[in-house]
Amino acid sequence: MFKFLARLFKFREHLNEEFIYVMRIAQEDESVRKTLIPILEMDPYLRKQSLRQFAYQVEKTKAPREFVEAIIYLADDEIAETMLVELNKIN
Repeated sequence: MFKFLARLFKFREHLNEEFIYVMRIAQEDESVRKTLIPILEMDPYLRKQSLRQFAYQVEKTKAPREFVEAIIYLADDEIAETMLVELNKIN
């Protein structure tokens, strides 16, 4: 599945399991996408704080540990920028 998604998105930079996981969830769940886009548009300091808060919220709802870890992964500036570009293609 990972190789299929890699071909589907046609980019390699920052393409790893966490990235694919968040992208898949965001594609399937509009509420996740609508939450992540504004967070990813924030300046880096606020984005990191908001991602930690979002991760804490989803963790409290018993979300899969992989999803919580993937959210934290978006704290990286380059990864967040790439994710934002890809999420905006969905809208």
